[in-house]
Amino acid sequence: MPHDLPVDTEAVITELYGLEPGEFTAARNARVAEAKRDGDGEAAKAISLLRKPSTAAWLVNRLVREHSGEIDGLLELGVDLRAAHTTLDGAKLRELGQRRHRAVRELIRLAAGSRSLSVAVERELEQTLTTALSDPDAAAVLEAGRLTTTLRLDDRASWPEVTAALPVKRAKEKPKIDRKKLAEAEAEFRAAETERAQARQELDAARERLAAAEKLLDQARDKVERLKPRAS
Repeated sequence: MPHDLPVDTEAVITELYGLEPGEFTAARNARVAEAKRDGDGEAAKAISLLRKPSTAAWLVNRLVREHSGEIDGLLELGVDLRAAHTTLDGAKLRELGQRRHRAVRELIRLAAGSRSLSVAVERELEQTLTTALSDPDAAAVLEAGRLTTTLRLDDRASWPEVTAALPVKRAKEKPKIDRKKLAEAEAEFRAAETERAQARQELDAARERLAAAEKLLDQARDKVERLKPRAS
């Protein structure tokens, strides 16, 4: 997608990616014809190259338009997560990881609305939202609301170009983290999670043993009471 397109062409592109998928191709072709009639060959070419969004991409574009507050919250959470990775703050990472899971699930719920999503579409939604959380460039692409396919970190060539930088969020970015240290920190986090799960199991088992012991104690007390001589 070319940079520095005329304002009216930018508006057309924004409009097209806000349409239902079934309306996209006909509307795009109509806009191309209009641009040609106006003698604007550059705009006609730019619009003709626009790709119809996949179902998951369209749902994300709709989220950007209809749930901007939730999308802003997601992208701000991404900034906090990347900062926590940089400082290797384990406690903060655990807290933000839980928030990330809730935020992504809530956005998928909002994207679905009253419709039932296939497993594949839901997976693509989760991957796109998670990618935007982890990468500032992906966040800018998502926020533009012009996705055509799933955002994946290993396929940056498929990302649409963005003509405007992400505002305040990009200015808050922290330096990139040492990947080796990040891997070590994540390994420690997983080990801690495993230990916590084991400790929880041991605690549950101890509670069961305590309950059984208390039951035996109550039975013994009842037996003692029954065996005591009664006053005449």
